[in-house]
Amino acid sequence: GVLSEHAVPWGDSITYPESRAEARGSLVAPVTSARICVLGCGALGSPIAEHLAQGGSRALSLFDSQTLDLENTSRHKLGPLDVGQGKAVALARRLNGIHPGAYIRGFLFELPPPPVPRRGDRLAWHLLEQADLLIGCTASKSAFLSASRLGRQHGKLVINMFLNAGARI
Repeated sequence: GVLSEHAVPWGDSITYPESRAEARGSLVAPVTSARICVLGCGALGSPIAEHLAQGGSRALSLFDSQTLDLENTSRHKLGPLDVGQGKAVALARRLNGIHPGAYIRGFLFELPPPPVPRRGDRLAWHLLEQADLLIGCTASKSAFLSASRLGRQHGKLVINMFLNAGARI
């Protein structure tokens, strides 16, 4: 038929070596090789996760129990096409395309996590327990205390930060 009468169009391609992607803006080697968990992927957690991905973080896990609402898009790295999706899952999908060496996972996961992991949450629990660094980006006092407790129990570095005009801790 009709298709056999036309030549196959050719396109140009270039080789984009990983070393070139890492040449500018990279984080230091201990950070790029660290297993990092970002707890909360909202207005603060999403730009932090993006900065880590752009800097070459290779083992980044994102946790958030909420879906993106339309009113969140004015202060979030996700956009209107992501409305209704889990923030962490949608953000991980977007960030995986930023750096060729990235492996970013997102989990629709309750913070703080339940005391006994559900069957579907075993990988998320494992990543939290194996992390070198936990970055808490939620205004939840219980999530803040849970990350601190997990850090003490497993000898992890924990950074908790949040923006909240009524903060009391």
